[in-house]
Amino acid sequence: MLRAVTPGSASVNVATSARNDRPGDTTIVVPVTFWGPGGGGTMRRPAISPHDPRVAVEGCDMTGSYITKDAGESWRMFQLGWVTEAFAFDPKDEDVIYAGTGALWRSEDGGQSWAMVFPDPGRHTYWYPDFGTTTLLYLNTQKKPFDDKNVRKAVSMAIDRPRIMTEAMSGYTQPADATGIAESQKKWKSAAAQAAPWTRRDVDAANRLLDAAGLARGADGIRTVPGGGKMTYDINTVAGWTDFEAAAGIIKQSLAEVGIAATAVPLPYQAWIERLQRGRFDMGIMQSTRGPTPYTFYRGQMDATLVRPVGEEATDNFQRFASAEAGPVFRRFEAASDPAFDPSLDPAFDPAWRRGGSPESSWLDYTSQAG
Repeated sequence: MLRAVTPGSASVNVATSARNDRPGDTTIVVPVTFWGPGGGGTMRRPAISPHDPRVAVEGCDMTGSYITKDAGESWRMFQLGWVTEAFAFDPKDEDVIYAGTGALWRSEDGGQSWAMVFPDPGRHTYWYPDFGTTTLLYLNTQKKPFDDKNVRKAVSMAIDRPRIMTEAMSGYTQPADATGIAESQKKWKSAAAQAAPWTRRDVDAANRLLDAAGLARGADGIRTVPGGGKMTYDINTVAGWTDFEAAAGIIKQSLAEVGIAATAVPLPYQAWIERLQRGRFDMGIMQSTRGPTPYTFYRGQMDATLVRPVGEEATDNFQRFASAEAGPVFRRFEAASDPAFDPSLDPAFDPAWRRGGSPESSWLDYTSQAG
């Protein structure tokens, strides 16, 4: 599924499409990539061509737009840089389509390519605000064996992030590295953290870690937790969030290669968020929180003050992981009063900020948004 956006350019070209008739072709991942504008979400504002009722366009609240030329049998996604608020077909020329975002766009080839016509494309180009977040596969650390950091690392190393990028994310984002933070905050990243191997796919290494943890395979190939039953888990996603659902399907297939049987479970939004907040899940996909520095992201993943008992609602840190090392770092940052204070320059902040890829990490990021 497809689309190419050129930042700083006034035109958007649409690549090839993928048919929507491949049942079971789903995908998912753990720390792997930062997400940018994309498809999914609520579909709205459809328009049907007055020249051919088989041709229709619609947009979604996640900024992606879609076009079909065969009455919905297949769809192609394209990007105009922001949410499309309206579409209109030229009443005289069947090849001309208009789209309204924060600008007016025109296609003269039936939606294959688009050009900005207002305001002046020579003076107005793309600008992407620094809002990029990381999409995470949360593992509930209150459930064995996810309380074992080496098991979490094994799950991460099993995930096929590049496949998630191409099949679930349509190639518009990139795999996350072990720091977990978005590329828009790359000044906070250290080379050592980025080089950590646990966000790179290595099925053999993942299997070795799981073997060393005493999680033996049964006759059916599924591993067993001593005293806890088979490693069979649900991956909770939001029904209709197609990128999450596709990622979950890929993650399911990746985990099968290391003896973990996962099931992608799309849920209504309220049920999904409630399970995460109350710690009633095995695995779940969700975007992270972020702020002007990595403090917000890391605090939301490791701060003991945010940990709540299972059943009690948490506002963040849904995986309920507490890092004794990170806590004092967060408190020191919160107490800083100098506006020019930069934690990235303070060696005392290395443990949490610049070594975000520590093996202690409780999240598995798989997409990283450029912002």
